[in-house]
Amino acid sequence: MEWQKSELPHAHILIWLYDKISSNEIDDVISTEIPDPDVDKDLYEVVTKNMIHGLCDTLNPKSPYMI
Repeated sequence: MEWQKSELPHAHILIWLYDKISSNEIDDVISTEIPDPDVDKDLYEVVTKNMIHGLCDTLNPKSPYMI
């Protein structure tokens, strides 16, 4: 577990399952998509502003994640 600069916890994990499930079954539980701006403009703006980012640290010191 690590704490990112936005003070939110972040972890990369690997889990072995006793009864294996397919990637399609995993996708039914864990997925993401960018909201349609024509359907919900406010949600689209929140997601694209806060949940998608590129480079940070010394490669992009003006990144919003460099608090």
